Amino acid sequence: MEEGQLLAQIQEKLKRQRYRSTSHAEQEREAEKIGIDDIEEALVSRRAEVIESYPNEARGRSCLVPGFDAQGSPLHMVCGLAAENVVIDTVYRPRPDQWANWRKRRRPKL
Repeated sequence: MEEGQLLAQIQEKLKRQRYRSTSHAEQEREAEKIGIDDIEEALVSRRAEVIESYPNEARGRSCLVPGFDAQGSPLHMVCGLAAENVVIDTVYRPRPDQWANWRKRRRPKL
């Protein structure tokens, strides 16, 4: 499955409210004060894209999707496709010490 198709499936399920968050994602969301509406906005925004794909995850195919909330702030979400739902495994705001920009990781210092 192409990354564009994967994102299209994620967005379609999200628009139909066919998603859930793991307890880990909920803990991160609360810790970073990210609203559910921010996640929804970021995942369906035109600027959302798949920047990393994890096709061989034990829980099924997943990917890292950056998007932007209504205020224009970047969010990262790791999403997986279950049979009928999108599963949001992780959600966070990219930190400058780990990300050169919202879509490119910094290389670890050796």
